[in-house]
Amino acid sequence: MPILLECFFSLNFPFSGTFAPEDEPVAYGLVHPVESFNTLYVQYFHYVHILKTTWNIEGLKNKFKVFFYGPGWFEGGGRLGDSSLVPQIKFPVKKYDPAVPMWINVYCLVHFMIVL
Repeated sequence: MPILLECFFSLNFPFSGTFAPEDEPVAYGLVHPVESFNTLYVQYFHYVHILKTTWNIEGLKNKFKVFFYGPGWFEGGGRLGDSSLVPQIKFPVKKYDPAVPMWINVYCLVHFMIVL
């Protein structure tokens, strides 16, 4: 949808009476959170999951279905999977925030100052 229409609809909802405030808190992210800042891992960890699923599933037809059906597909399920199998969100959502030693923070700060 073009940005102009998105802007129009998002501004129009409160005035048209179709706006409804969120009743429950919103949790952003993935169903299976990525616990890494490694860009290569973040880009490719799902492909590893797909390849593991393909390796473990029986039958050539099902192996192709892993690639061409929805991400929630399982053998005997619908084409897009079963949304009831998605894990429930437990609030508060714990963010990935590993502890970093102080010397790394100082090192980064010094290099940042050098670059400036």
